[in-house]
Amino acid sequence: MSKIPILAHNLLNAMKQLTILAIAALAFSCSKDKLDFDMLQDIRIQPEVEAPLINAKLSLADLEERDTNIVADPDNALRIKYSKDSLFYISAVEFVEIPEQNPFSISLSQSSPQLDTDIQLGTLGGVELNQATIDIGSFVIELVSPSTFVTDVNVEVILKNAIQNGSAITKTVVLPAGSTSVKDSVDLANVVFDFTGGQQKVNYIGMSMELLNPASVTPGTSIEVITQFKRLGLDEASGFFGQRNIQIPGNSINFDISGLDDFVNGFYFTDPKLMLNSTSTLGADLSMELDLDGINSDGGVVSLNAGQQPIAGADNPNSPKQNSITFDKNNSNIADFLANIPSEILYAGKVELNPSGATNNFITKNSGIKVGLDVDVPLKLTADNIKLDKIINDVDFFSENPEEVEALTLIFYTDNGFPFDMFVDVQFLEIGTGDSLQGFQLPLLNAAPVDASGRVISHAPGERLEITFTSEMLDRIKNSDKIRFVGSISTANNGNQVAALYTDYELGIRIAAKVKLNVKLNDE
Repeated sequence: MSKIPILAHNLLNAMKQLTILAIAALAFSCSKDKLDFDMLQDIRIQPEVEAPLINAKLSLADLEERDTNIVADPDNALRIKYSKDSLFYISAVEFVEIPEQNPFSISLSQSSPQLDTDIQLGTLGGVELNQATIDIGSFVIELVSPSTFVTDVNVEVILKNAIQNGSAITKTVVLPAGSTSVKDSVDLANVVFDFTGGQQKVNYIGMSMELLNPASVTPGTSIEVITQFKRLGLDEASGFFGQRNIQIPGNSINFDISGLDDFVNGFYFTDPKLMLNSTSTLGADLSMELDLDGINSDGGVVSLNAGQQPIAGADNPNSPKQNSITFDKNNSNIADFLANIPSEILYAGKVELNPSGATNNFITKNSGIKVGLDVDVPLKLTADNIKLDKIINDVDFFSENPEEVEALTLIFYTDNGFPFDMFVDVQFLEIGTGDSLQGFQLPLLNAAPVDASGRVISHAPGERLEITFTSEMLDRIKNSDKIRFVGSISTANNGNQVAALYTDYELGIRIAAKVKLNVKLNDE
């Protein structure tokens, strides 16, 4: 018995890779360590006698074990389950932000020692506050005089609608004798403002300022009182937060479903669902317009076309509001979105605050909106001519004694319990140019029959297929250093048959070979 010549051996190794590729493709690229390959490491073949090369069996149960995003239902039906707890989060500061306030100035004198006034707290985006508790911030008071005085000057400032420990904020600032200016401040942490009174009506702040010892001020001279709210941050607030758009922070996620990464597009799932789940601790309704674009490994882009969707606000600060938005074939482009087999999903967009108009809103410093993603796709699908394209490089067919081989025959046996047809074009590519020199089509599998629900009811009839390379064909591919496999996968009935995948589906494939030599073989 003699070793098969190197040319035949290399062809067989290439066909082994083809078989592994075919099996992996049909099982959404299950890892090879899950396959029960029985490969002879040192192949010895007698001329014209079949010798076994590969005996492999694959169950779709391996797919569930390999990928945590593929799960089995109680009836063993497979489905994709993908979750991302937080796509994005919009914090309270985006909804109600108090900007740095401009200084407010009045003058007090011996003849006008007291003044009551209303001012308006500046806000952004039309925010109208009813009540707020301050988390951080200060109220700065500065006294400025054009000249010095011989005694201290005392000025009392009252924030009439700012309550701390049950009383209005009162601060007395002393301008020392001989000084022309002094600055003091009040810490506003935990101070509660009631903005609903006064003449301003909106964001009202009432102040009272008084010279407590007006006789200390030289007649005809005034004391300028400059006040300013600085670095205000809210602990909680209520009111109407306006109508405006807030941008969603754009980003991307890896949609890494192992087993789909060899495919570009073509799987049309019959019942796909994508859910956006939101948690809101903001007491305001929103309308969300989220752009989701799926990019596949080939650079193809398909948009979900989700449109505008409502997000209901929380009913009270201690009870977060849960919202769930489901996208299916009736309200989105999800069928094409998932058929594109995205490997990455880009997202961006905006939310509109108070889309229905004025209403009472509330917020706390920890309030915000969190939006997560759930994908639930039963592996029930149609497949129409899905392409797989692989090239094996640096194949050396003629390392040794190519003239000894007159013909090589590969024999394929299949026992298919998968609901797919598969055809593979095998092309030998010319060194340098990459042009096809020789090729053949391999109708590897016929789909197993299914019932009305898409479940396989029996294995396809066993198939035997022989591929013979004559010496002329082998001579033609001596200038090849690559093999290209172009696979095509479809469900039955020209891709129209719906197929459901279950863990108990199995595929068996065996390969044998026989070689015809034109020289006498010497036994070792």
